[in-house]
Parts: sequence; structure tokens; C-alpha cells
Amino acid sequence: MQVTEAADIIDEIISSLKRDPDQFKPSFSVIGNDVTSSDVTIEMARKKGAPVFDEQFNFLLQDLREIADQLRSPSPDKLLIQEILASFRGSWIPGVIIGVVGNVVSKASGF
Repeated sequence: MQVTEAADIIDEIISSLKRDPDQFKPSFSVIGNDVTSSDVTIEMARKKGAPVFDEQFNFLLQDLREIADQLRSPSPDKLLIQEILASFRGSWIPGVIIGVVGNVVSKASGF
């Protein structure tokens, strides 16, 4: 796989995430009949958590953009790419994104 092909795949991931950002947002469910005031607490927690999630989501998009830009660069910073990929591990980022991006980068020529 050429590095430009890897960058194109990452661009598609970015486009998909921008088109449908809710595909990886956590959802909350309340099960049971005895929920009274706690549903208000859940709604408040959801509203408080949304800005944090949005901020982290934007960081993910920036990191993916940085990887794609580095791959297209005449002299990509391999260490930077590896650091970004390492920062994904153990984070909230869905495993499918970590796996695909990691595999695409590792299969790209010169990586």
C-alpha cells in the first residue's frame, strides 16, 4: 500500500465521522419502572458530558488529519505518527478506528 492510499483511507474515516458524528457517541438507557427523579440526573449528566465528548471528538479529527497530512508529506514524521497512534490506545476511541488506522499506517510503504 502506498502512503497516499493510506492517507486517502484516513480521509474517508474523517469524512464518515463528520457526516455521522453520532455513530460513536455513547447512549444511555434507563431500565426499570421505579425511575423517578433519577432520570433528571441522567439527563443532566448527558448534557454535561456532551461538550467533553465533542471536544475529544474534535481532537480525534485533528489527530487523524495530522496523520493523513504527515503521510502525504515528502518527509513524514514517523515518530509523530507513532506517538499519535500510541495515544489512541487505552482511550475512548473505538477499537475499529484504532485498528484500521494502525493497520493502514503499518502497511503503507516505508512504515
